[in-house]
Amino acid sequence: MGCHCSRAVSIDGPRARKAQSADATASTASRKSITEHLSRAKPGIKSAGIQQKDINQVYEILGDRVLGTGMNGEVYLARNKATGKTVAVKTLTTENLNSRKFELLRNEVEIYLHLDHPNVCRLLEVYEDETSVRLVMEACTGKELFERLASKKRYGEQDAAQVTRQMLDAVHYCHKQNICHRDLKLENWVYTDSSENAPLRLIDFGFSKVFTQNQPMTAMHGTVYYVAPEVLEGSYDSKCDVWSIGVIVYMILSGAPPFGGATDAQIINNVKNGRFSFEGPRWAGISDSAKAFITSLLQRDPSKRPSAVEASKHEWITTNMSKSSSECGEDAGIDRSVLEGLCQFSRQNGIKRAALGMIAFSMSSNELLENLEREFKSLDTDGSGTIKLQGLKQALTKYLGIDDEEAERVFKKLDQSGDDEIHYSEFLAACLLTRLAMNERYIQEVFEK
Repeated sequence: MGCHCSRAVSIDGPRARKAQSADATASTASRKSITEHLSRAKPGIKSAGIQQKDINQVYEILGDRVLGTGMNGEVYLARNKATGKTVAVKTLTTENLNSRKFELLRNEVEIYLHLDHPNVCRLLEVYEDETSVRLVMEACTGKELFERLASKKRYGEQDAAQVTRQMLDAVHYCHKQNICHRDLKLENWVYTDSSENAPLRLIDFGFSKVFTQNQPMTAMHGTVYYVAPEVLEGSYDSKCDVWSIGVIVYMILSGAPPFGGATDAQIINNVKNGRFSFEGPRWAGISDSAKAFITSLLQRDPSKRPSAVEASKHEWITTNMSKSSSECGEDAGIDRSVLEGLCQFSRQNGIKRAALGMIAFSMSSNELLENLEREFKSLDTDGSGTIKLQGLKQALTKYLGIDDEEAERVFKKLDQSGDDEIHYSEFLAACLLTRLAMNERYIQEVFEK
């Protein structure tokens, strides 16, 4: 591949240096533990995953199986001693951190616990000791998008569009939660397994920020190949993530970055200028539609750049997604058995629904039957990353002949968080009842937490 990995950095500047100087002298004596803070956090935090015990009592860390290295720590495979389930464990060192870095670490954990989407790596549990925080996540063993691209050299347009749609879905969901990732790059997208069509997951929220609408972000974070020009100028919004996706799409189609350079300084200068080219043999045979899509995402002016959901509706995406669905025979609509399972789940008592919810959230993707992600997205009619009442009503009426009143009852039972949306884990919980045989080891594990 015609590019090199460039590490993520807090891009230096006067504001950054001033903040670092102030934080270097900040006292760490009064810091609360991360798990204590999260246990008392606002509603939405999945507190069931916050553990006040030694991780080694539950998991065997496989020290020879390094999955990757994120901004704040290495990621290892681990095995649950009771169930044999394989997970990924990211260790974040808290010892000797100044207050600013500690807050960044706590921010990463809190953001992860809020996210629940098919294309975001699932944080299952959090453990903390005197020197570190351990994040137990689903194990994504299919390598990074960077590694796949290095092997393939470049992606065909149809495969690239499928990858891009998954990235846009994840980013749109994050933005709907007022979360800006701020470090989207090839290395932060991983495949769940080694199969050719494995789903993508977004990882590493170390630079992420909970933003306020109409209030610009100013901290200069990111990775130089992918960073948006407005980030370098010190005033930006969530569309900086859309720019980064534009860079990624350019790279997976051509095998080279749009903004190159021998040094970080040269790359940054080229990004600021915002000039890129589709010239040369790398772009021979690439459609005008693909080039138009990339150009729209790499608009120098962020106000002219589409949002993630607008980008997902571009002709290049929709045309190639339709081709893929037809070739895979995925035009048959929603699986009736899934809808029947949702109805059956809604008739269970509250304790059983809650238990299934805990099991679903703690299960990694390779334990779930295939196609559930596709079914979830089929019911997510507005592309928000959640299922709304109208989308479920339409499906239940069309496929099962259920009336509006019964559909509303089913929806309310599935919406265990009570926020008028069915989240991904809530959907999986409902599917567990009929899609998976109840495993006593998982039930025992849940009730021991």
